[in-house]
Amino acid sequence: MVFFKDEVMIRSMRAMFVRLFYNYDHPSSGEVEPDTVDPQEDLDPRDNIATTLHKVFKQHAECRTKEATRSFSSTSTSVGDPAMLKKLTDWADMFKQAELLRMSPGSKYVIVAVPELKDMQACMRRYNSDATGDDIALWPLVSHVHAHIDNPLGREGITVLNAPGDGDIRLRAQHARPHIVQASHVLAVASVARAEQDHLLNGVRGMRDKGEGNVVVALTRIDEISSATTLDIPEDALNELKALENMKKRFKGEFDDLEERCQQLGSAEEEAGDAAASKELSALTKQKNAAHKIFRKARLAETQLRVFLRPEVVAADLVQQLKDNTGFSAAIPICAVSNKAYEVHREGFKANVVPPLDIEQTGIPQLHRPLYNLTIIPTKLREWSHLETTGIRGLKDEVRFYANPANSESLTVFRGLPEAPIESCQGLVLAFENDLLQELHTSLIVNMSNERDPWNQHAEKMCDTWASNNQGGPFLRILQRHGLRKN
Repeated sequence: MVFFKDEVMIRSMRAMFVRLFYNYDHPSSGEVEPDTVDPQEDLDPRDNIATTLHKVFKQHAECRTKEATRSFSSTSTSVGDPAMLKKLTDWADMFKQAELLRMSPGSKYVIVAVPELKDMQACMRRYNSDATGDDIALWPLVSHVHAHIDNPLGREGITVLNAPGDGDIRLRAQHARPHIVQASHVLAVASVARAEQDHLLNGVRGMRDKGEGNVVVALTRIDEISSATTLDIPEDALNELKALENMKKRFKGEFDDLEERCQQLGSAEEEAGDAAASKELSALTKQKNAAHKIFRKARLAETQLRVFLRPEVVAADLVQQLKDNTGFSAAIPICAVSNKAYEVHREGFKANVVPPLDIEQTGIPQLHRPLYNLTIIPTKLREWSHLETTGIRGLKDEVRFYANPANSESLTVFRGLPEAPIESCQGLVLAFENDLLQELHTSLIVNMSNERDPWNQHAEKMCDTWASNNQGGPFLRILQRHGLRKN
């Protein structure tokens, strides 16, 4: 679901563009003087403003090119030029309403449905990045995007927030800040190769207000690792890794030798047609396939071990740093998630492709569990706590009352008291009921039927007389005051 900025936010942003452009074009009347700015620093916002306006309004003649947009923006006559501001705001509102009308009149957001997660970036390009060709980029008008994924977490109401800004990390963070403030839990994501950089640590430090136990760190790309990557691991793990590397090299060399011999024998067999050479080729082919099978197993085992060791080392170093940055007493959960291996599982196994990790080892289920435990379970517990304090407590009191021995004995006596009178008086009750109903019919219902018709006629005549004598405004107001209407 794509949500757009409201009219106030759009007008405020356009007013900022007009003000900055005018101040830089007219230094004497603005707050910034370009002549005093260091030429090595790119502090002139006019180029970025012209680029943004061109991407959004390129369908208008004034903004067909970036240069035309810059010239058009320079026509402002004042810091808050009302004509310029109105034109930009009207254009923005026109594009916004056109997108919303694609859904239904009065819609507050645009729904973009994608069959698979891999198609989302392509379908969302015009809302969160620069569009290509004649299509316009709407991300400057987008407030935020809620991505609902049809999985157990998505069905529980967990959505993924995508703030606009394309590759500008600061702009994306600025747009996401209001929504992060409202969130009860935060998932900090970083590549395992850059986990210990200040960006992640500073980001987690800013999440301290969520409270201890409400922050999760996910390390991605754990399976994007080569044999050349140096790992600071214990000696026993290093020896195991070296043993696997040596086994891989040995069987790779054996496989290459056997493959070369098979090619030579194959050529000799084709030339001479020797039956002995054919038999030897068959035996060598079996040896070659066996060596290749062992080589593949060794390679997968080495990759798997590297994938396991790397996040363990990074997480061990990261735990204390996260504690120091947040001041939390408990360790923040750190989940390592693979990318490529999980894609193989998600798309199904391809021919001759065996992923080095199974589904559990990719870390995806491991990441789901803390998210579910931190977000869904507390919600359920609050519901159960409310039920316990309001409904179950009353039931407990009732059960406690009836379970009391003294009350149980009294209840047995009370239940026995009405039985005898009910049995003895059943006939009297039925006779009394019949007499009562007969008397009611004779004395009341029959008399009402006899007297109703003349009374109704007299009442209607009196009402007609009163109505004819009191027609007009005062009469109608009296009727309206009492909730009546004139027929």
